[in-house]
Amino acid sequence: MRRFADRRSSPYRHHGLTLIELIAAIAMLAFIATIGILSFAFSASAYATKWLWEVETGMEAALRHAAMRVLAQ
Repeated sequence: MRRFADRRSSPYRHHGLTLIELIAAIAMLAFIATIGILSFAFSASAYATKWLWEVETGMEAALRHAAMRVLAQ
């Protein structure tokens, strides 16, 4: 009489994983995906902030230039 179930008879063994290993693998992939998504979001946010700063600075320079032209007339 077998005291413990044979791992080869487990219904999950045909994929080579036990249920716990499968759950752990899914949890790890979800964690990695979350980190990747957050990393992308933060880098996109930083890029957008830098771009907006450059646009704002460029607009200020253009307004300054236009004001100087008006005053020079």
